[in-house]
Amino acid sequence: MPRHQYKRITVKPDPIYKSFEVTKLINYSMYGGKKSVAEQVIYGVLEEVKKEEEPLKLLHRAIS
Repeated sequence: MPRHQYKRITVKPDPIYKSFEVTKLINYSMYGGKKSVAEQVIYGVLEEVKKEEEPLKLLHRAIS
C-alpha cells in the first residue's frame, strides 16, 4: 500500500488537431519512448485520410 497519494497525469490535447483522442493514439502507438516517430506516423496517416474524408470523424468512428 502506498504511503501517499499519486498525482494523475493530465493529457494535453494534440497541437495540430486539438484533440485528446489523437494524443492518446500517439501515446499508445509510441514504442520505446520515441514520441516524435509516433507523431510522424500518426500525422502522416491522418494527412493521407484527409484527402478522402475528415480525419477526426474517421477516428471517432473507428474508436466507437
